[in-house]
Amino acid sequence: MAQDVMTAQQAAEFLQTSRDTIIRKARAGELPAAKLGREWRFRRADLDRWLRRGGDRYERQVEEGMNIELRERMREDTGERIPLAEVMARFPA
Repeated sequence: MAQDVMTAQQAAEFLQTSRDTIIRKARAGELPAAKLGREWRFRRADLDRWLRRGGDRYERQVEEGMNIELRERMREDTGERIPLAEVMARFPA
């Protein structure tokens, strides 16, 4: 039976990568995870969602999109600032 919550080692096996990669991505906020004391935990549903969205590729696309949106926060036609909440709403978690 598949576990809903996994350790870093189990997540690494699930994603077929190394434990070090999993920990590095979790620390950087690139992988959905929670830290309990000294240990990282990963929900299978979150990892599945991350994979469906394209994994690392998805993270880069969101980051690039956010950079574009933030540059465009100042509307050239009116000079009116777009509220950050409006920009963030375009990128649901």
